[in-house]
Amino acid sequence: MFGFLRKGVFVLTLMLAFNSYAQANEQNQFLQCREDKISFDINKIDDAGRLTGSTLVYEFCISDQESYLNEVKTIAPTVNCFRGSSGHSGCSSDTQYLCTNGADHKGFKSVLCRLSGLTYVKQINLCDFE
Repeated sequence: MFGFLRKGVFVLTLMLAFNSYAQANEQNQFLQCREDKISFDINKIDDAGRLTGSTLVYEFCISDQESYLNEVKTIAPTVNCFRGSSGHSGCSSDTQYLCTNGADHKGFKSVLCRLSGLTYVKQINLCDFE
């Protein structure tokens, strides 16, 4: 008679456990953040991805190896990487991609932290569109 109730409790318990795991995993990624490689204070970015009133866009350089590009795109699917521009990060236009990404999506701090943890990402800077 109460079998459906037990199933419901079991499903609810699984959902709560998964939610706790997901939150802990995101917090763990944030703890591994290499803030020394990020040239701005990520704690001052609001939940909408804004810093000083406008949506934050950041840039970084990676070597022009396809494996690096694929890994970066796996972490940050909205990233744009291209050759031929040094940006403010000083990428070598011959041997590096200049990558840009915005902070206007859910989980952007986690993405920033994961990117900062890549050994081949040396510095993450704000884009200056002047």
